[in-house]
Amino acid sequence: MIQAAARPPGPGDFPWKLDLQHRWRLDTGASALAHVRRLPLRQDWQARGDLVWPRGGCPLRLHLVLTTPLSWQGLSHSAFIPRLVLLWWAETAVLKVDGTPRRHGDLFANTCRLPLPASWLAGRPLLLELELHSPRHDEGSLRHSNVVLEPRCRGEDPLHLLRSTEEDLAAPGHGGAGQTRPRNDHVTLLSHAHLDLAWLWPVAETWRAAVDTFISVLNLMEEHPDLCFGHSTPALYAWLQQHRPALWQRIHALAETGRWEPLCGPWVEMDCVLISTVSVLRQLETGQRWCQQHFPQWRHDLAWLPDSFGFAAGLPQALRRQGIGWFVTTKLSWNDRNSFPHRLFRWRDPSGAEVLALLPGPLGGTGDPRAIQQAHGEWRARTGVNSSLWLPGVGNHGGGPNQDLMDQVQLWWGHPQLPRYRHGTLRSWLEDLKPLAPTLPVWADELYLELHRGCATTHPDQKRHNRTAERLLLEAERVLWLAQHLGHGQWAPAGEGRNGPLQQMKRCWQTLLFHQFHDILPGTATGEVFAQLEAQWRRLRRQASRLRDQVLQELLGTGPRDGHPSATADHWVALQLQPAGPWPRVVCLPQARQHRVLPPMAGLGCWRLQGTSDAAEPPPHPVRIHQVATPDHWQLDNGLCTAHCGPEGVLQLFSPGGRQVLGKPLGFGRWRDRGEYWDAWDLAPDHRQHPLGAIRLGQPELLERNSCMVRLRWRGAFGQSRISMVVCLAAGSPYLELRLSIHWRQAHELLSLDGDLAQPVQRWAADTAGGVIERPARPRTAREQSRWHCAVVSWMALLQQQGGLAVLLDGPQGIHAQDDHLSVALLRGTTWPDPGADRGWWRHRIGLMPLDGGWCGNHVPAAADHLRWPLWLRPLPLAQGHEPARQLWFPWPESAQRLLELRPTADGRPSRLSLQQLAPWRGRLAWLKSFTDMEPKPLQPWEIRSVPLAGRSDGF
Repeated sequence: MIQAAARPPGPGDFPWKLDLQHRWRLDTGASALAHVRRLPLRQDWQARGDLVWPRGGCPLRLHLVLTTPLSWQGLSHSAFIPRLVLLWWAETAVLKVDGTPRRHGDLFANTCRLPLPASWLAGRPLLLELELHSPRHDEGSLRHSNVVLEPRCRGEDPLHLLRSTEEDLAAPGHGGAGQTRPRNDHVTLLSHAHLDLAWLWPVAETWRAAVDTFISVLNLMEEHPDLCFGHSTPALYAWLQQHRPALWQRIHALAETGRWEPLCGPWVEMDCVLISTVSVLRQLETGQRWCQQHFPQWRHDLAWLPDSFGFAAGLPQALRRQGIGWFVTTKLSWNDRNSFPHRLFRWRDPSGAEVLALLPGPLGGTGDPRAIQQAHGEWRARTGVNSSLWLPGVGNHGGGPNQDLMDQVQLWWGHPQLPRYRHGTLRSWLEDLKPLAPTLPVWADELYLELHRGCATTHPDQKRHNRTAERLLLEAERVLWLAQHLGHGQWAPAGEGRNGPLQQMKRCWQTLLFHQFHDILPGTATGEVFAQLEAQWRRLRRQASRLRDQVLQELLGTGPRDGHPSATADHWVALQLQPAGPWPRVVCLPQARQHRVLPPMAGLGCWRLQGTSDAAEPPPHPVRIHQVATPDHWQLDNGLCTAHCGPEGVLQLFSPGGRQVLGKPLGFGRWRDRGEYWDAWDLAPDHRQHPLGAIRLGQPELLERNSCMVRLRWRGAFGQSRISMVVCLAAGSPYLELRLSIHWRQAHELLSLDGDLAQPVQRWAADTAGGVIERPARPRTAREQSRWHCAVVSWMALLQQQGGLAVLLDGPQGIHAQDDHLSVALLRGTTWPDPGADRGWWRHRIGLMPLDGGWCGNHVPAAADHLRWPLWLRPLPLAQGHEPARQLWFPWPESAQRLLELRPTADGRPSRLSLQQLAPWRGRLAWLKSFTDMEPKPLQPWEIRSVPLAGRSDGF
């Protein structure tokens, strides 16, 4: 047993509070506070009394013998509770009392209110040991450490221990305090445990944290029969159902009673600006169908996305399509410049669709009555609503509510200076808000997060994996639809088992959707996460491509990609599986090593062609190249796009009408970029004030020159990195393609493709999740100025008084466009949380499309698909002389409409087509009459619609 004399109060002590900051000792016995104050660390933290130590996972081991003040000894433990209260900023924390671990924590579970035993009040000292490890990206801090004395019951407080808190509650200006609360003011307490599916830990750790959290919460709910708990997501619940069935049954039983609330919507809490419209639709459909099947007693009309990094303007329409009328987030409170003006509002998208949106209090709430009162007062002041929501419980890495929190809530329950507490569900609270809908303000714009602008650029491999896997899955679905449409029984859904093609497809989609989680796709997790996901990405691509190829080999009689022994290598078939505008396609026959120009196809279909035996025909809009000015300057021209190239790269672009597009040559920029607050998330807003020197390319090298294709290559080096740029112009192509290959070894730098346009840009339009967004190029308000960087999915059009320039991406990418300047972010050099996030070999494909008119009239979305969707090319084993050379399977005559999905019959649902009108005018659907039994009505501007397709078989 530890022997130590009782101590009188020390510096910083109050009669019923002990300050421990100055009492901690290092292993050497030296004062920890005196030691760290000699270190050149965060002076602002040290000035407020923090115990600070170096960053990088450095350990700090502290101990002290906690003795009982003389004035505390003899107090009844049945009337008073002494609590050890700690707050830290550390990656890991372990607290031991008399050698026994009593609390574990991390960056998010960063506080404790540990009740001390009755023996301590009786005078027995305790040995406290605290081991902390600093964050890898920041200094560590023990913010405060003290022992406080609390009454067990607020009504029995003879020592006036709560007087200080009560004075704070009554102070004017504290959350509207200073007077007794109206009796009808109340706060709904919904306990929560925000759990990122992957972030500073791998996915396997998420499953463990979920199990621990849910068991802890379930046990707490048994002790507190009024406690309500809400949690997402369908993907997590599905894992529990499969791998922890007993735990799932306990959760499901409480869900049936109404105490465990599923907070769902999408399959995971997805990123909402980097994924395509198709993925947005799949996320919501998959999540909603799973929840409706497994939680049928709940109404599934809300989307829970508290932590995603901004929300595209077209999201309300996608939500409405799945019966979702409420949208909930907390992330917009992170805006770094302009406070978001609303907490409760109607969010309207360009199609006119609306959802009710709200920003409740923060995640990870405590039981502190001052924090609850402050949040309630702010909510009431901003909305005029006297009913608020509070979400208590440790979050990010799970945790949820605990007994300490419940004790604090119970202690202040019914206090006259507080709104009335009640445990309840989110849905019950929303029901009280629904009648206010007609009077709410309207926000007809994207929900732009003024932070985390680097997420479109960090970890480009995740964006490439996502883009490729999505395309392969969509192609596989389309050929499955074609097989069913043509009556191939082996691909029918009837009698299909678990390993049938449709079930394989379903599992592949769920894997892809999981990887669109808002800390995976943006590239803001640890390197361990991405290393483990690499094999899953590869397996997903193999499964999708294998399924697609199996169906097509059955339908077309093709050989494998590189041919097989029976192939003549003289007969080929090329498939177009996404409408790609009114332009020809250029393919390279592998064995013949020659390019072929295929005539435009307005829809989905195939070309059958021969190799060397075909008579050479001049292609439409052939490519011409000639030297100008000096031997190192070249002009490339196909009648639709003209480019002047030289040692500096692309010097000038000309529109089909001959208008000059560029004000000065395109170039690569290097900028110092240390982020703003969070390294992998944030672009430094002042990065353009810190250039790191120009990148000089070598002399252009002519790689290929014929009427179908011209290619030039430049090579250069900078810092420790190397770059290669190949410029390609194909016959009949409306854009100049840049193929970049970069060996990137820089740290805390931003690499961008920069250029100035010949005329000022008046506005720009861009492809985002859910549709198209348009902005003035010259910001007029503070909010527009904060939107200096846009996450673009596939294209951006910079529009001038006459024409402009479209940037086509195999993206997504981050783009900055203002006045006459364009900057496409290519690579960053972040070091936290993944030190090797952007290092290695990277490839980018960018199309530059000069315009003589607007983006709609020039079919810019179709041009992006022309760049992003390669043709499927395979050899035919033998000539099929009776087959036509060109065959259209599914027509697509409307260039303003974009094909989203063409899905086969599955899960008892008929095959269907999903499309979107990408124009501010109505779109005709009369061309669909031969594929559906319905009478299709015209599409409204920007509308997304699904059309059930008939099951007839018309043959090729």
